[in-house]
Amino acid sequence: MEAPLHLNLNLSSGHLPSQINTVKEIDRKIENTLIRAFKSPTFYAFVCLGTLTGLSLSTLIRITILSPKLLKTTLLALSLAFIFLLKNNNHKIWFEFSLLCIRLEAAFVKVMSKLLPFSTKRNWYDEIQFSHNSTMNHKLLLGAIPLATMSHHRELQNLLSDRSFSVLSILKTFENTENGCTGSPVFPTDWAHLSIPHKQIEIFDLHPIPINELNEGVNFIHEQLQQRHVYVHCKVGRSRSAMMIIGYIMKYCQHELALQEGTNLVQQAINFVRKSRPQIYINSVQKQALNNYAVTLMSNSITL
Repeated sequence: MEAPLHLNLNLSSGHLPSQINTVKEIDRKIENTLIRAFKSPTFYAFVCLGTLTGLSLSTLIRITILSPKLLKTTLLALSLAFIFLLKNNNHKIWFEFSLLCIRLEAAFVKVMSKLLPFSTKRNWYDEIQFSHNSTMNHKLLLGAIPLATMSHHRELQNLLSDRSFSVLSILKTFENTENGCTGSPVFPTDWAHLSIPHKQIEIFDLHPIPINELNEGVNFIHEQLQQRHVYVHCKVGRSRSAMMIIGYIMKYCQHELALQEGTNLVQQAINFVRKSRPQIYINSVQKQALNNYAVTLMSNSITL
């Protein structure tokens, strides 16, 4: 079976891709980037917004580019096009915009870490650190969406030397089944092609995970860790996937927490995960969902 074309996987090699050193390779990458851009509603939304901004500024500083009538018509058409794109692709545009932001942030932090070695690092993924006396034989990783265009699938294979790992995605379908102008995610079909177990729980960004789905994902992590490493991710590895791992800690790793009478299980679990990945963010509705999950665990009202 041939590898998916958008990944261009070389299954016989576990090494990271070499640096671009030929004009042909540069042309191929430029072509792929342009194809992704022209197929993306985010690209056209930025074009509309950029043109609107440019024309508006030119009017303010009295630079005549178009006749007044043509200018008004153009501004109206661009405004309607921008509104149409937002209305019909708001989730997709928000996804690609935020993905662009984290890629820029990752690049900025990488540069700053070289200039200022003691600056805070924001990794694409982090390993959850358990105590030395833990019986955990495999690694649990929390991170952002793996991008084929950044070879994250190969990076994970290299990091996890025996290459035996599974993936839990907390994403809506459009987030990892479509190419975008800011990058191409590793598709579920790609994980299957690599014979890597993959499970997906569909939740919108910043939304709480319902108790049944949370417990389903928690049990998946627990079962997979008995046999292999596990990579849990959402879009940026801060909210949905963090909530899932916090749920796992609450159910199966309470011995890792410094629990005392009167202490809050949820907050202790959040603090534990934050030590490994400082940028996690659990909003109020997600925290309430975790509190509800804690109640069900203590009352044994959910199938364990």
